[in-house]
Amino acid sequence: MGYINQGAAMRRYAIIRNLGENFGSKTMEELSGAAAASNTVLAKIDGLQWDHSYITDTGTICIYLAESVEKIIEHSEQSGFPADEIIEVFSVIDPTTAN
Repeated sequence: MGYINQGAAMRRYAIIRNLGENFGSKTMEELSGAAAASNTVLAKIDGLQWDHSYITDTGTICIYLAESVEKIIEHSEQSGFPADEIIEVFSVIDPTTAN
């Protein structure tokens, strides 16, 4: 599943970030601050786009479009947010796939 951004092919990735027990109890203000910090770094890296994140009790599962895994690692290093596991997403299915 490829996407085009600024002329380069982008692939979809799920990034698992282990951020500690009870992470899911963070306030919206705390999550907003984390998003702002991430956005500041994202603005400096071409070929990387944050789509959305799922908040779990122990961290996040972030969905990104990226030209390469190296771009995700660069964001992790610059932002201070771990990228404990980076998984390329090859396809998306949902209940309508059965039809």
